[in-house]
Amino acid sequence: MITKRPTYKDLTGHTQTANQVLNWIKYDHNIGSAFNGMIYSDRAIGSLSGPKSGPGIAGFARITVASTKNINITGNLTYQDPACKGYLHRAAAKVVRPVCSTKNPALNILGVYSQNGSIVLKPQHSLNKKKANLHIDGILMSSSVSVQTGSVENRKDLGSLYLYGGIIQNKYGALNYTKRDDFHGYRRALTYDQRMLDGTKPPGFPSFRQGQWRTTVSVPSLSPSKKGFWRIVK
Repeated sequence: MITKRPTYKDLTGHTQTANQVLNWIKYDHNIGSAFNGMIYSDRAIGSLSGPKSGPGIAGFARITVASTKNINITGNLTYQDPACKGYLHRAAAKVVRPVCSTKNPALNILGVYSQNGSIVLKPQHSLNKKKANLHIDGILMSSSVSVQTGSVENRKDLGSLYLYGGIIQNKYGALNYTKRDDFHGYRRALTYDQRMLDGTKPPGFPSFRQGQWRTTVSVPSLSPSKKGFWRIVK
């Protein structure tokens, strides 16, 4: 088992940021200490999913799955005790949102974190080009790349992605696209986990403590003198 220092500092005492290489400390499971919620691999994780039916994260569980490389989510990952009831959908041309309670918030929480790779939504039904919804409860974070649907151009309509939690990524990752009126990939049904506003987070998950955010937006160039299709707007 590998655990990250709870102070979010490296072994030299310097604070690490989300886009820096994190130092991990080998944890000796034979000394009798309790599991700290971190599951870490220095290799790509080829398959991460819950059971074929039912929740995959127990009501008391607080878990972060981390890797330095790609992480493939190959099936549903849901909480036993959801913080919100229902799911985001449309009914009679209206948006129906989940009912979330701030009283007695749920304990279970999941974080999926890739330092240098992508988090790829690659469930088994998508490999067979079958339409089936994907349900994920948790915070998905790719520090260097993106959260995306793998090879989306080779897959037809896969249904909807029902995600309760959040997506944090360095680059925009494609979940779908339309070509000649044919829809490929997942429709979005994303709901933010309101517990994150109160400072709740998966164990050992990277956090932003102080400083300033800087955002850049790419849009099509409107000037014929500009080379290339995209330009940065400051």
